[in-house]
Amino acid sequence: MKLRYFFFLVLLLLVKTISAQNNGVGLSAYRLPLNKKGAKIAEPFNTKGGGLKLKIIDDPARLFRVKNNALYLKKNRKISEKDPSLAYPLKFSVDGVVVTAELVADRFIKNKVIAHRGAWKNQQVSQNSLGSLRKAIELGCEGAEFDVWLSADGIPVISHDASIGGYVVENTAAAQVLKVPLTAGEFVPSLEQYLQLGKTQNSTTLVLEIKPSAKGKAAMLTTVDSVMSMVTRHHAQGWVKYISFSYDALLRIRELDPFADISYLTGDKTVEEVKKDGVSGIDYSFYSYEGDTNLVRKAHALGLTVNVWTVNDTGKLQRFLKEGVDMITTDEPELLLKMIKEQAN
Repeated sequence: MKLRYFFFLVLLLLVKTISAQNNGVGLSAYRLPLNKKGAKIAEPFNTKGGGLKLKIIDDPARLFRVKNNALYLKKNRKISEKDPSLAYPLKFSVDGVVVTAELVADRFIKNKVIAHRGAWKNQQVSQNSLGSLRKAIELGCEGAEFDVWLSADGIPVISHDASIGGYVVENTAAAQVLKVPLTAGEFVPSLEQYLQLGKTQNSTTLVLEIKPSAKGKAAMLTTVDSVMSMVTRHHAQGWVKYISFSYDALLRIRELDPFADISYLTGDKTVEEVKKDGVSGIDYSFYSYEGDTNLVRKAHALGLTVNVWTVNDTGKLQRFLKEGVDMITTDEPELLLKMIKEQAN
């Protein structure tokens, strides 16, 4: 009887842990500030409501404490530049729901350079490949942008276009799509593979674009749910930002995670609308900024981040650097990095 009761408790805990991967329970931040003893890290959230009671269950590094129902570093602990660890595991509960996570040391670069589909154009690798992510990391880009679709059997895979290698991604099983060859001996990667590689470092942010589904809104929301579930399952929240041309996709992300970093790509919303809907920033085409020369200023005044795509020529790159945008998405990360370095000197 006691053994049966024990297994029941284990099963109950497992169900709670699994459900936590998909119900919007978690922390407001997953990055650890450097060189700040006792720093505040995050607050808990639960999109189903509740008392938001935060409790630490397992802290292998013995780094964390709960104070005023928020997560802090212990008073005498800090994360230093020289600390060899990338991230620190933590198991905690919010309102009794058990969550596992990894909190990553915030050594992420802030130099404005977002490599569009990774760094590929001048690097002898394919766009949206693991190789293009590696090159973006090696170059020292702030972010590597990549595009995600959902395969016919519900697996998130990486491709810019709706079709690749003669296959429509949404109508094809992932096993077939992932066999499509790219350059340099690579194949189309899955989101899982991309996250696994991205988490081997903590310098370049993964800028995940969710592509609008040709199958309608319901399919779009399914894509979002699958992507978010995988990011959570791999404890990659601290590495990932989200962008999309689909406003519905961004609003769904916001439902699942009230603190995820999300930016809108289409450019048909005012900054006031974006702010009201809880979107983190605008990531508009350079045409939008040419049409409204006050757009950067207005967005910043509302606390929104500002990215611009896709800027490749020297004149436009120089202009947006002068305007003070937060990020520039480019197929020429090498050029932009060189320009920024020259400006600094």
